[in-house]
Amino acid sequence: MGLPNMTSPFSPVLTHARMRPRRRSSESGGACGFSLIELLIVVAIIGILTAISIPALDTAIQKSRQRATMSDMRTLANALHAYLVDEGHFPVGASMAAIKPFLVPHITKVFPSRDAWKTDFGYATNGQSEYTIESYGADGLPGANISFATRFDFNRDIVHSDGRFAATPD
Repeated sequence: MGLPNMTSPFSPVLTHARMRPRRRSSESGGACGFSLIELLIVVAIIGILTAISIPALDTAIQKSRQRATMSDMRTLANALHAYLVDEGHFPVGASMAAIKPFLVPHITKVFPSRDAWKTDFGYATNGQSEYTIESYGADGLPGANISFATRFDFNRDIVHSDGRFAATPD
């Protein structure tokens, strides 16, 4: 047994070169990572996809507001008809807020006095056999009624009259 050979690869003494891990390079011989051009292309693709998807997302949100408003109008119409059966006439009032105390006992859900765009429903009646519930659309202003041809114009009014939709996007 003698002294260990310091030039042997199994030498207990580690040199500085053996302690540092080697940096690997890509197959082409360059450094690892993405180039600035590659990153700019990825950012541009993400921007294009975002620009395409945001209008579609806004249309989907507005369409869901239309559907929610129509559902609320059906709920109000059912309550009006239940009131008609009990009292023999529709409640008289200038707005949904005015007739709310009369309809709350006939609604099993929360009373929807506003549409999905947070605008008060319009209400009109002759007091006996006819009524109209109206949502003024996204702009909240009375105007032209919605139809199938204008179903993506969310500022158009939705009208529910006498148990059916008189102006609807469908």
